[in-house]
Amino acid sequence: MDNQEVNISDVRGDVVGTGASGIVAKEIHGNVIQVVINSEDLARQLGEINKVPADVKQKQSAGIEGNKVSQDSELLRETISELLEVIRSSNRKGNKVDEIQAGELHLSQVDLLLKKAILLKSEADQMYFEQLDKSARKDSSSPVQEYGTAGLDLDKVLTDFDDKAYLNKLREAYGLLKEAIDIDPANTEVLLHMAQLLIELTPDDPTDEQKLLYRVQNLLNNPKDDAERFRLAQATFLLATTGNHLHKGMLKDARRMFKKLGRNEWVRQCDDLLGKGKQTMGAAPQQQVFEPIGQWSILVSDFVGSTMNVTFHANGYFEAIQQTGMYGASVQAAGQWAFIPAQRMLQLQGMINGFQPFFMGILIQYQQENVFYGVGTDGYSYTLQKN
Repeated sequence: MDNQEVNISDVRGDVVGTGASGIVAKEIHGNVIQVVINSEDLARQLGEINKVPADVKQKQSAGIEGNKVSQDSELLRETISELLEVIRSSNRKGNKVDEIQAGELHLSQVDLLLKKAILLKSEADQMYFEQLDKSARKDSSSPVQEYGTAGLDLDKVLTDFDDKAYLNKLREAYGLLKEAIDIDPANTEVLLHMAQLLIELTPDDPTDEQKLLYRVQNLLNNPKDDAERFRLAQATFLLATTGNHLHKGMLKDARRMFKKLGRNEWVRQCDDLLGKGKQTMGAAPQQQVFEPIGQWSILVSDFVGSTMNVTFHANGYFEAIQQTGMYGASVQAAGQWAFIPAQRMLQLQGMINGFQPFFMGILIQYQQENVFYGVGTDGYSYTLQKN
């Protein structure tokens, strides 16, 4: 998909849909609609939509480098909406189409719904940082005006935060995922995204995401490739660690699957959780205070073995270096951080090498001594150790 091209050309045939921004769609064969792009800008947008990470592929890094975000999120969402309307308009005319083609690029209706939901989720998360920056600029006592501050009392900072707009974005994203699963009820990738979204929407009720995770387990009872095996292992891990009790039996099952896949960081996290002396089956996990300020070494369970060295300053500024594998290139990043205690969510937003924006979140789950374990918004495992 990443190497597919979007050509600007004309296509013979009857027009079945047009968009305000210049998208022209002409039906070709079967369930596919050919899209004609009449501008370089729209061609670029389609290329950006294609790059929105819906599923992390082998050899792709996570962490800072794997969480690059588009600066044109709202524009991309509008373009996706137009493409979805082209599909719906054609189907209202009696056709049965579920895929868009532009040059060599193919995007299914489910792909488009999932990518739009991911963009909405990213925008909702970034609302926290906009609020932090706004509060810091209002606070004359803040030592840093450019980046905002995580040192402020979050209850005070979020006093005028638009919770309604934030929740509306999350709910809209969830609605899009529900529409996608109605089209493809067996899509375990979409189901995992729904479960992760419910962790934020209903933090006090783990039963709703657990139902979806059990569904993923059932659908992947006989996985056909490593991608499905990894998805099954992730669902099993989340079931074992989501909620008020740590389920050691499921955690051992997840460990076995991660071990077969060679996902050593996930195996290590399972071992650490299973080895907790004070924790027994059915006992509530120990929830200790996570205090980010200071220097941290972070291991990421991606395919290239990424490591991150991050310094979190008290004024809400952070600096980071990520190494992608033993001999991989390193990238530098700087920006804002915030920790939302109610959600146990560590959020980072900034620039990579001074020009590429990124956003990432890590849901802190458990702690052993000075080591914390969490799951990122990209689905990867993160091990954070304070230096």
